[in-house]
Amino acid sequence: MLKRIYNALPRPLKLPYAILIMGPRELKFLTLAILKCKPWVYFDNVTRYSERSLRGMSYWHDMIDWIGGYPFEVAKPEEIFNFYRDRGFRLDQLQTGAGGLGCNQFVFTRVQRKGEWIDG
Repeated sequence: MLKRIYNALPRPLKLPYAILIMGPRELKFLTLAILKCKPWVYFDNVTRYSERSLRGMSYWHDMIDWIGGYPFEVAKPEEIFNFYRDRGFRLDQLQTGAGGLGCNQFVFTRVQRKGEWIDG
């Protein structure tokens, strides 16, 4: 829904919308850094983000990609699990975003079926 709204907005309204969406999150991170008496950690993370990111994006462009980037598809963890289980895979590891902004990460292993050879 966020992505649809962002992409439907006229260009002048995209920046205010992005700030409205990401502002509370960024304020939370900055506040936590200040409460820990380490505000430079927040600013260092923002300014040096592209050096550490595997995505090769600046902090700002990564946020805009999260808000408005396509392609994007939503699936519940149980939908992913059922899809792969039905195709002969076993779930070995799962890390969820815990209801936050992060992505869920899955590790599946192909299970050998009777009479079937599995490489690797």
